[in-house]
Amino acid sequence: MAEWSGTGRAYAESFARLCAGAVPPLLDAVESVRGAPAGGRLLDVGTGPGTVAGAASARGYAVVGVDPEGSMLAVARRRHPDVHFSAAALPDLPFEDGWFDVVTASFVLGHVADLQAAVAALARVCTGDGVVALTSWPSGRSPLRPLWEDVLARGGAVGYPPDSGPPGGGAERSAEGLADLLADAGLGRIRTGTLTWTFEIDPDDLWRGVAGGVATIGGIHRSLDDEGRRALRAAYDEVAGTRADSDGMLRVPHSAIIAVGTRR
Repeated sequence: MAEWSGTGRAYAESFARLCAGAVPPLLDAVESVRGAPAGGRLLDVGTGPGTVAGAASARGYAVVGVDPEGSMLAVARRRHPDVHFSAAALPDLPFEDGWFDVVTASFVLGHVADLQAAVAALARVCTGDGVVALTSWPSGRSPLRPLWEDVLARGGAVGYPPDSGPPGGGAERSAEGLADLLADAGLGRIRTGTLTWTFEIDPDDLWRGVAGGVATIGGIHRSLDDEGRRALRAAYDEVAGTRADSDGMLRVPHSAIIAVGTRR
């Protein structure tokens, strides 16, 4: 998890707000599949700054959130003091079999090397009639990538690197792939779908993620010297100014895949 080391605050103020767009429909889907209102024990794996965990707690769940990165947990604890957070990473979840009524992993599988082991671990800690819910980015170019490519071209930095693919091989980047992973873990009543929303953010807030080393563009920023970073910021301000709406906000449509399954 070295790529995320120390990025908790920067991520929470920037790219976490992108992922937050999937949270309400994720929890709605859980409750639809359960056929019951919110409640019970919920585990949020790869919780980051606790966005899913906090939203689930507000709906009435007793929530535990886990993440391997200390800076993420620090932000999560500060933002959601009523939720219990601890350090853990897939597939090594330190919980008894069948302990949670709901297990969520939102935009997590793209960061694990063994997808089957990861989803099996999610299923293991879920109760016999519980629900496992996953979200993932679809295959293809990120809707934000044209922005970053334009910034790099104008800033004279290195070009945007080619996609290397997720460590697990990309099986989670389609509805069929997610469904197969859930089925292989012994889950049934599997439902998949596509979530759509518009990511809205002030350009200065998005830049905090870049300056904090988050995502591919943040890694590029880290690799530059001071002069290169200043040039990149100037290029970003120029590009963001041309792409922002009349109120100064950036708005970029996004979509994600969701898959939900039950132990029965």
